[in-house]
Amino acid sequence: RDIHEYILVFSKDMFSRESMGRKSTISREEFLEFTKSVWTFSAEPATKVGHPAPFPVELPYRLIQLYTFEGEIVLDPFMGSGQSAIAAIKSNRNYVGYEINEKYINLAERRTREFYLKFNSPKLFESGGKL
Repeated sequence: RDIHEYILVFSKDMFSRESMGRKSTISREEFLEFTKSVWTFSAEPATKVGHPAPFPVELPYRLIQLYTFEGEIVLDPFMGSGQSAIAAIKSNRNYVGYEINEKYINLAERRTREFYLKFNSPKLFESGGKL
């Protein structure tokens, strides 16, 4: 099975990622890794996700880290199973998604909600070690 994606990035003028006071959440090491020509990570099984063509959350996560700042909005006009929404939550970005298939709307909503609750749940000893 052919499981690769081409990612094309276009810019009208010279691309610049000026912060203008916005918070970047990408480390130097991540930037160096994410700007390589080829990314390699495991495929996401369709049976696990519930969508016929899922991609790993790592794919939109890297793009979101490279091209946006914390608190900005990520738009996905083909939401599918919600992988980009999960990556946006993981990156502390806001998210807007569109999907025309009601089955996938429900799937994305459920998966996004579950991830959000898990991602934002208090961690043990988060309050200074007091129970």
